[in-house]
Amino acid sequence: MDHPVPLFVLIISLYYASVFGAFREFSEFSRVSSNDNKIPTLDILGEYEAIQSLSECSSRCFKRPGCTTFFFNRGSGKCFATSSANGLEMFDGFMQFSIQTSILQWRIFGKSYYLLVKSKLAILEAQRHCLTLGAKLVEVDTPEENTFLTNMAIQENVDIHLGITDAFVEGQWVFLSSLDPVPLVNWSSRNPDNYRNQDCAGIAGYEGYKWDDYDCSSKMNFVCERLIG
Repeated sequence: MDHPVPLFVLIISLYYASVFGAFREFSEFSRVSSNDNKIPTLDILGEYEAIQSLSECSSRCFKRPGCTTFFFNRGSGKCFATSSANGLEMFDGFMQFSIQTSILQWRIFGKSYYLLVKSKLAILEAQRHCLTLGAKLVEVDTPEENTFLTNMAIQENVDIHLGITDAFVEGQWVFLSSLDPVPLVNWSSRNPDNYRNQDCAGIAGYEGYKWDDYDCSSKMNFVCERLIG
């Protein structure tokens, strides 16, 4: 079947971004100047050396669920990721920054963290957004994970993109992040129907929270997934 070249280009570029970890550094943080020249002694989630930039330190914090603030020393390259700003001690050269708490609602299931993003984007835009968080658009590996995501969609009353496509070979669904075959499916009774070359899919409330295939330009809410650890 025929596809516009940009679709392949975008999928391949996202694939290589996933494989080689080319994540855009996280930048949603704010300065807390009242705590300059202090370091944390409590609630430390991570302590890092040789950090090259403020955005790298913020990225380390964001990739630790529960981290709400971080402390960075440009001169020494030292970075602390913490869940609070309690128990501070004086130490020259450090600056404190806070992560925006509205985007920290990660959920734990199995071996992954999941973040429901209630912002409707096309599927490739959603994958890009997940990559900026050190994550990927959610990919279903097990029946249990599918049940977890289905329940989430029902509870939140949303449709959810899945990180899968058959844009390369019709009917052969693969994961966006790795291009590996999708091991299980949960299609509704009339899908996938490939109506007008539908190459993307998700959990759809209008299909009884089963999987539906649709055009890749369709905008839905989505879930980002990243492994624990």
